[in-house]
Amino acid sequence: MGKSRGCAVDELIIERLNFVCKVKFDNKQKNMASFFDMSPQSLNQYLKGKRTPGYKMLKKISNLGFDMNFFFRRGGEIKPLPTGLNELKKLARVKAITKELNKIIGA
Repeated sequence: MGKSRGCAVDELIIERLNFVCKVKFDNKQKNMASFFDMSPQSLNQYLKGKRTPGYKMLKKISNLGFDMNFFFRRGGEIKPLPTGLNELKKLARVKAITKELNKIIGA
C-alpha cells in the first residue's frame, strides 16, 4: 500500500474508498481495517486521502466485487469480476494503473 508524498489523492478514489466502507462494511471502519489487515488509524489515512491504495489493497477491493474502473473513472460499475484468464488480465491492468498512479503522485 502506497504512501502519498505531499500530493492530494484523487478525490474520486477517496470518494470510492468511502463508498466501499459504507456498502461492504456498513460504515464500520474497524471492520474494514480488519479486512485489510491494518489499524483503524491507518485506514483513516486512506479514507481521508493522506495515503494512496496500492496493488494489494486494490486487489482485495476487487475481490469484494468492485470493477477497478469504478475507482479510476466516473461511472465505473459495481459488479462481480469474471474468473479465469479475464480476471488475470484485469489484475494485470490494475497493477499497471497503480504503477501509473504512483508515478503521477510521486510515490
